[in-house]
Amino acid sequence: MTHRIYTYCTCLCAIVSSLAVGAEDPPIPVRIYSGAKSQTKTYMHQFVDSPNGTKYAFRYFPGRDQPQSAKGPNAGARPCEIWICNSDLTGHYKAFTSPKSEGGHGSDVIVWITDDLVYYAGLSYQISTGKILWQFDGGDAQLPLARAAAVNANRLYVGVRGRGGRERPSSTEGAGAPNKGWYWLNPSSPTKPQLHLVSDMKNLVEYFDGSWENAEATYIYQNPSDTKLFVVVYDPMKRQEYAFVLNAEDGSVHSYLGPNGRGRCHNGHVLWYDDETLFAGNQHPGLFDLTGNLITRLAGERQGNHISLSPDKKWWVADTYEEHVVRLYRFGSSDSVVISGDVKYSDHHPSFSRDGRYVFFQGKRPTEPHMGVYRVDVSSMIGVKERVPGVMTQGYGAGVECRMSKAK
Repeated sequence: MTHRIYTYCTCLCAIVSSLAVGAEDPPIPVRIYSGAKSQTKTYMHQFVDSPNGTKYAFRYFPGRDQPQSAKGPNAGARPCEIWICNSDLTGHYKAFTSPKSEGGHGSDVIVWITDDLVYYAGLSYQISTGKILWQFDGGDAQLPLARAAAVNANRLYVGVRGRGGRERPSSTEGAGAPNKGWYWLNPSSPTKPQLHLVSDMKNLVEYFDGSWENAEATYIYQNPSDTKLFVVVYDPMKRQEYAFVLNAEDGSVHSYLGPNGRGRCHNGHVLWYDDETLFAGNQHPGLFDLTGNLITRLAGERQGNHISLSPDKKWWVADTYEEHVVRLYRFGSSDSVVISGDVKYSDHHPSFSRDGRYVFFQGKRPTEPHMGVYRVDVSSMIGVKERVPGVMTQGYGAGVECRMSKAK
């Protein structure tokens, strides 16, 4: 496996000596909505655009003057609104308000389940009816939920985060949740779905120097064939993350990648490159095996934080540490070009659209007083010809189909 990946990257780098994008100036990013005060996009492993590419979803925060939740699992959080617009950047409207998260570093992600269903922070919203179909509210035992990842319209993985040692009821009947850990549910269910246990976090504590009382279930990413899961345990007392690869069928530990460390696979900023290879950003962007060891370096130190792959895996984007810009890289080459604009803007969290035509990111401009979500058209730079209509995609590596011209 290591030889195959290394040979692929070496050959591609030899064939392509420089970026085709260097021949022209990058397009100017466009803010997807100028009317909202502060906007953020979903996390790097999920899409801004709907499966058919006709709509976008983003988060909008009315302001810090909004009242905080007084009690329950959402205590201290301010309302977060989910907005939807057309892909031509018209028809913006508020879909619903969730009290779950204000959008901090550990906030939830927007997940497009189908063209008509959106999941966010424990609720399902149907676009055609404009209604919330079901919601895990403050009375439910399993809140707070951690980040989610969709395999298809019938399977969504979620983490039951847990805080301060609060264990959950051990029953898995109905909507009741077991102890903190990782689960899957059917997001297309018309009523509140049952949570199915993948792995109780107690099964993992023995692998690291942590404690059940402090540990939190955070990230969860499935591989393309849904046979393995990359999950992260966070210990807030030690401010340390611990990564695992689990077998999806029974939740057993396939491998323990260990804590964050220099030159290792960073535990949070990870995508599946294929079923047996991880693509990780943060300080050392590269390809890693399932034990967390480096296969091949893709860029220089601190040149990739949050990352995203193009659908054909020929290109990738990342925000960088010192510059705080979004750079576009050809896979197999360390050459890059800034696509987000001036370095003073502080742009981050990039992600490709499903067809590879656009890159979305969030940032702030001198002419805009608040954070916004921006879109930059990179189709002419990477050779995207057209979108294939009607293609259903549910996450990176999940059989994304698009027509791409051969890289120049």
